[in-house]
Amino acid sequence: MALVTNFNERIKDLAGSLTPADLDSIEQWMVDGCIDVVDRVKKMLPYKTELFTKNTNLSGGSTSLDLQDIGDILYVENNGKEVRIVDKRFKEKLSNSSSIHYSTSNDPAAYISNGYLNFVPSINTSGALSSIPTTYTISNFNANSSSIANFPDQYVGAVILYAAIKVLKRRVLDKVMPTLDISGLSAPANISGIGNNTVAGFGSAPSYDFTGFSNFETALATLIDTSEDIELATAKISEINIIMQNHLNEFNEANVAYQASVNAKIEDLRAASQEDAHILQKHSSEVQRYSAEVGALIQEYTSDIQAYGTHISTLSSQAQALEVDYNRYFEVDA
Repeated sequence: MALVTNFNERIKDLAGSLTPADLDSIEQWMVDGCIDVVDRVKKMLPYKTELFTKNTNLSGGSTSLDLQDIGDILYVENNGKEVRIVDKRFKEKLSNSSSIHYSTSNDPAAYISNGYLNFVPSINTSGALSSIPTTYTISNFNANSSSIANFPDQYVGAVILYAAIKVLKRRVLDKVMPTLDISGLSAPANISGIGNNTVAGFGSAPSYDFTGFSNFETALATLIDTSEDIELATAKISEINIIMQNHLNEFNEANVAYQASVNAKIEDLRAASQEDAHILQKHSSEVQRYSAEVGALIQEYTSDIQAYGTHISTLSSQAQALEVDYNRYFEVDA
């Protein structure tokens, strides 16, 4: 099978797609990846730094060169002679024949000042500069002729992995976290008396304790959006599910006891007043309705938050696997 040369398609194969599409960000991640690869090679495989060299021709008569987009200067030549680069503090001495820093056509020099490399003497017939660029240009990012100027082919795969990792992390952030919406819940009103009959002995109707869940959701969002700690985020999701289930168990136990008291009181009232018994029966139905709604809401939320956790955990695992592959590019003799 032929290698896919379309950078965007290769990234999509590794990391899936962003929704909505954001090709500009992905292309920028590739540029960032080029810079990260160069930095890692310089630190971990310095003998391979020359692979990233960009050669710039210097025209005869040139007195200076704008260093924008030029990083490490590896070598400068003036008419076949190596140019020594001195501190700009000695620039005046380059023209002083009595100074050890004196510069001639056979011993040319240069100094850096205000973002320019200044030649003393000026470039004679021709010159050249070898350097490491500070930025890179991606050509035809979403076409079958994708390429990176002045970048070695053997490290293009690393740049694609870098961008794919960024896509996966962005997909984690773009996934909308479920939120617990209790606005539709309406707890049944408490009853203290009916007609001439005092209803006592079973207290207030139980309600589910939702206290603090907004804080849990805020903490979860911080772990994902700010800390990008998916492992702790999935642990937080498990903690939320356990707490919600414990609260639900407590609510159900209290509800069973309350319903038993209500049912007993209904039977007591039947003899005194069928109408009052009916009112209390309606209250019992409201308690049951609320209990069912709470159960359904908790079940839906825990299912959604668990699915969310599985989704972001899967994406994170994929990113970690790609990071392993990415790091292999910087092993000795990789």
